[in-house]
Amino acid sequence: MKHPGFTVFSEDSSFGLHADIRPKQIELDSLLGKFGKYEVEESAKNLLAFFHKKDRWDSFSFQELTDFCRESGFNPSLMLFGLLGAWYDDGGLGSIRIPHDPYFLMGMDGRLRVTSNFINALTRK
Repeated sequence: MKHPGFTVFSEDSSFGLHADIRPKQIELDSLLGKFGKYEVEESAKNLLAFFHKKDRWDSFSFQELTDFCRESGFNPSLMLFGLLGAWYDDGGLGSIRIPHDPYFLMGMDGRLRVTSNFINALTRK
């Protein structure tokens, strides 16, 4: 699905099955400095591991993500930290960050879908 400025990747479109960049083409240890904060980078890395297992940019439910977290030893409460919208850091300067473009969108079926913004952030130099 194309939207102004980004694409939504989902199994119900050709983008989900045939995206130019597959999850396994992105190394898990290549995210340093790409999301601006270590904890957000860890969330992105763990989510990338979730997509490595699926081997495609597929829509997913919170339950599927929680199950993956439990299998992998990740904290489900922090799995999407800094990736869904604004976040607040009260551990240091009390900073608030608001991403400009969405990394994920929720469909009417309650499933989250990756946008090209997330993939671009994963692959930027």
